[in-house]
Amino acid sequence: MNSSQMPKVCIYIPTYNSTNTLSFTLDSLLAQTYENIEITIMDNASTDGTIELIRTYMEKNPKVKLVEHEVNIGSEGNVNRCIRAIEGDYAAVFHSDDVYAPTIVEKQVAFLEKFAQAGGVFTGSWIIDENGEKIGQRLEPKELTSAEQPLYSLEDMFGLILKYGNFITCPSVMIRSDIYRDEIQCFDYERYRSTSDLGAWLKLLQNHSIGYIPEKLMFYRSSANSFSYHYKRGRTEKHDLFILLEEYMNVFKEKWDQENFGDYEFLLKKDEVNRAISFLINGDRKNARTTIRPYLRLLRLVNTKNRAKIYVMATSAKLLSYIPLSPFARRKLFEYRYKN
Repeated sequence: MNSSQMPKVCIYIPTYNSTNTLSFTLDSLLAQTYENIEITIMDNASTDGTIELIRTYMEKNPKVKLVEHEVNIGSEGNVNRCIRAIEGDYAAVFHSDDVYAPTIVEKQVAFLEKFAQAGGVFTGSWIIDENGEKIGQRLEPKELTSAEQPLYSLEDMFGLILKYGNFITCPSVMIRSDIYRDEIQCFDYERYRSTSDLGAWLKLLQNHSIGYIPEKLMFYRSSANSFSYHYKRGRTEKHDLFILLEEYMNVFKEKWDQENFGDYEFLLKKDEVNRAISFLINGDRKNARTTIRPYLRLLRLVNTKNRAKIYVMATSAKLLSYIPLSPFARRKLFEYRYKN
């Protein structure tokens, strides 16, 4: 089969002032073993050399396309520009600072061709720093990595989200293009804010299953310039994830058992611990102490090594809330929390 007979994969990359990282992303996508791909870069009125960089790639490779805009509508609006433009058989919205293994597209297409009932598929991922050095891996629930079945329903995934939080790495997801266009349509930032990507995947799961490839096929960049870095450092309010979870709670409430309720309660308490640590990082010991006050309730929910770790963090945060921390100590606390 020649490349024109293969399903067409359209990859969209929203960009804004991405000269430091975009070339790594494009090089990894142009090195894909799957041939029938088109890469459309949706620029959001960049003011650095991003446009010039993209044009050098366009001159060398016809797979690379550029859509320029004179008005910056924010990163959320630019992602939705990508979704509205989706064409082809399969589509992915990838990030302009991540790097992709050469087989990710080939393996995702093969999966979706094999499993017609799957609306989309995601993969495992490594975490890299601003220098491209590997510093860890994204959370992969053991229920996924050890499972024999490759497909998951809305009920399956929601149960795991209650247990682990949002573990789906957004820029590892490939979706059937018609589902992106006709069902997902957009990331609902106004409704779900920073968890709008998860809102889209749960919307997909209302009519389709989703697949998981238990291989780390991308490198997710975590740096001081990333949204996740600043969100995690500064967040002291309840995580946006709970807006979404509470909306879906009524759908599954009758099916929940005691373990599900325990998972959800622990997820709430874990969020309280993280918020308390953010207060400590920001030098606000009083609010840290108030937020962590009910931490002893965690003890009855500690039944795994990971939960024991959260309990230790809760105890430590409680103790630290009585001790004035220097700027150096607060910075070290942030570095530890962010990497763990």
